[in-house]
Amino acid sequence: METDRRGSSFRASKGTRRAVWVVLSLLVVGIGAWCFQHRPEPDPYAEDRAHLQLSSTSMTAGSQVEGSVVIDNDTGEEIEVPGCLTPFRVALGNEDHSTIAFSPACLQTFTLPVGRSTWPVLVRATETLCNDGDAIPVSGPACQQLPLPAGVYQATVNGAPAGFVPAPVSVTVT
Repeated sequence: METDRRGSSFRASKGTRRAVWVVLSLLVVGIGAWCFQHRPEPDPYAEDRAHLQLSSTSMTAGSQVEGSVVIDNDTGEEIEVPGCLTPFRVALGNEDHSTIAFSPACLQTFTLPVGRSTWPVLVRATETLCNDGDAIPVSGPACQQLPLPAGVYQATVNGAPAGFVPAPVSVTVT
């Protein structure tokens, strides 16, 4: 009789074990589903070390929009970069127009601190034309700023150090 009792006890505990496993499994699935629904919104720039933000991606020819270059310097060291008034310049370009952003004739050193830093930029829907009719990155009395033709352009950042170049941003000029 003892064997039967052990066997039935074993069977009862086996059934209890199954019930516990079913309950635990349902709890894990339920908690997992709740966590999935209540997870924080991901930072769209979490994987990027640099990105370009513009106040608008639609511009009128000849106008300008403000923006910023956001740098996540995770190197553990400050980074020095050259620039003029700002370390970054943003230019609009496409197949028909170059993406050169010219700088005034000055040279300064800027320090990108460790961690996240934000640098203001200005994006102009213009091109510089000089007396010979070529678009070149110079300025002076023989040069003028003309509105860009309507179209889709890429806003690209000039002056970013290697490893910190933001992806271009598509901009429509009307």
